[in-house]
Amino acid sequence: MRRIPNTVKALFPIFVLILASLACVQDCIGITFNVEGSIIDINNNPIPNAKIRTWNDGSFEKPAFELQTITDDNGNFKTASAFSYACTPFKVEVSAEGYQTKTFTYYPPGEGFSDELPSSITVQLRSN
Repeated sequence: MRRIPNTVKALFPIFVLILASLACVQDCIGITFNVEGSIIDINNNPIPNAKIRTWNDGSFEKPAFELQTITDDNGNFKTASAFSYACTPFKVEVSAEGYQTKTFTYYPPGEGFSDELPSSITVQLRSN
């Protein structure tokens, strides 16, 4: 019976981690998407000039991105395009002067996660 060298035994966990990481990247599709929707107050009135910040932290499996935009006079917005893997969550932060800030976590569309980004979001902000 042949023995496995100790160096191979020591490196085995590293090989497993590398293979698992590669499998995750291959299982998750890369997708380009926008975040769009509207920002309203508790009386369903649009909030113009609300700030929308969208980002993830990035790593080798999820390229970092950060997008910012503001709402128009009707409270509507649409971010520029972002690229991410569909299995990588990202955050959407909505703020406006005189209102409480809200932050949400979504997954990009494409993999069917329950908290996947819908085609349009409506965020209701409460005043301070």
